[in-house]
Amino acid sequence: MRHPLLLATLAAALSPFISSFVHAQGAVTYPTKPVKIVVGWSAGGVADVAARVFAQRLSTLWGQQVQVENRPGGGGIIASGVVARAPADGYTLQMVAASEITISPFVRDDLPYSYDKDFVPVFQTTLNPIVLAIHANSPYKTLNDVITAAKAAPGKISYSTAGNGSNPHLAVELFSDEAGISLKHVPYKGGGPASVAAAGGEVVLGAMAISSALPYVKAGTLRVLGVTGTQRLASLPDWPTLAEQGYKNAALASVWTGLYVKAGTPAAIQQKLAADFAVALADPSVKGQLENLGAEPGGATFGTFGAAVKAEAARNEAIVRKANIRPD
Repeated sequence: MRHPLLLATLAAALSPFISSFVHAQGAVTYPTKPVKIVVGWSAGGVADVAARVFAQRLSTLWGQQVQVENRPGGGGIIASGVVARAPADGYTLQMVAASEITISPFVRDDLPYSYDKDFVPVFQTTLNPIVLAIHANSPYKTLNDVITAAKAAPGKISYSTAGNGSNPHLAVELFSDEAGISLKHVPYKGGGPASVAAAGGEVVLGAMAISSALPYVKAGTLRVLGVTGTQRLASLPDWPTLAEQGYKNAALASVWTGLYVKAGTPAAIQQKLAADFAVALADPSVKGQLENLGAEPGGATFGTFGAAVKAEAARNEAIVRKANIRPD
């Protein structure tokens, strides 16, 4: 699901996709009134910032106000409820985070909606790699140092994440499984507190989105041991990947965001949304703002996006069952 691209490459890759929807765009007049993007997380998080970046660009493109409404709670359940109860007319959208779709269905027993049946994946907006970082003064200098210590003292090396069942939690479980080690999970209420815990030495390791880790890395209090993904980030080329260190399953984890709509939304509107989000994603100002998040452009749509989500969900379901992960 990772496609790190330069802007020119992205624009070239998207142009056939955009052209293919010209007819669909001409066949529908949309939007004719303000559009709302619902986010199931607090302001400042990855999904929220992604929604606001796209909302700003689309407001200009459409000549209509695009509002972002934060409805945090239940790991996205509240926001999904808002969208599920709204008319299927394309005026109430949802910016989802990966965990809502690929983890929550296997961790929670109280989901009132089925993402497979009640929602449609339209456009993957961002790919946000996960960082494994350690206090800058830690005696463990490399990932192998941590693995050696963990094998010598199973369950003693602690790590922080944004919570049970979060994408960073699953990434570390995948890594631990591959490395043949047992680590001690210390869940926090959000990526910010998890980063503070790692930077302050409350835990040995921290697993977090790049946007959470970057300020502490720049300040010199966190040191990066590995980042998910199969290739190094163009904007952060000194950060080694987990893949190059031999952990290819864990390397597949990411905190992606994507546009979902209610099932039953007219196909022409779905196609126009996908095409216009692609136009926004190709804008240099949008790309720059996403890079400041430590995010890479997404770009996958409909079937390709949905297939990637299903593959990730299958991987996550297996690790959730094996580790018996439950919500906080």
